[in-house]
Amino acid sequence: MKYRNNLLFTIIYIIVFYLPITVNAQSVSFTASASKTTVQVGEQFKVTFSINAKSNGFSPPQFTGFTVISGPNPSTQSSVQIINGDITQTTIQSYSYVLEANKEGSYTIGSASITSGNTIYKSNPLVIKVV
Repeated sequence: MKYRNNLLFTIIYIIVFYLPITVNAQSVSFTASASKTTVQVGEQFKVTFSINAKSNGFSPPQFTGFTVISGPNPSTQSSVQIINGDITQTTIQSYSYVLEANKEGSYTIGSASITSGNTIYKSNPLVIKVV
């Protein structure tokens, strides 16, 4: 029995520490999106800023022309995928806002910024038309 346990331990040790395992790296992407790009005065909509990496130091833009109903509402999604020994780990951090349009016009929601590692990333600006 002792020999069998040692053999099992050795096999597991070899599998864990000696088989080549590749971790796939992704390029970091920080994006802004809106549930609607054309809204009516008084209508609420959602704006979400998402980054596909672990991060900190989120700085939101100004929401000129809009009232912030709620936010920032942070969320994190993580997944690990193993296919043929290749490991892909994905983390998505998001910050959502519910906004309400104040008056007619075309408004630009500027870039948000966030830090991942030692790099500061800026999101794309969004243009929202209020009718």
